[in-house]
Amino acid sequence: MTESFTPYDETDPLSIEQYGQQLIWNTFMDVIEEAALSYDIKAEIIDKYGNPRRKGGLGNLLEEIYFGY
Repeated sequence: MTESFTPYDETDPLSIEQYGQQLIWNTFMDVIEEAALSYDIKAEIIDKYGNPRRKGGLGNLLEEIYFGY
């Protein structure tokens, strides 16, 4: 069993909030760029999450890419 690393304490609401505060003034593309993904994966992510018909897609992007769940 492998443990996943998160840059915040998942059991501490203050830690989660402080980590989330780092998103202020960043764009969704900044989050994708910071994740150091390859160009092919970036294009796939933009297609998947940028679809205006997919309700909540951008929120899901932040959950999966930034918060890691």
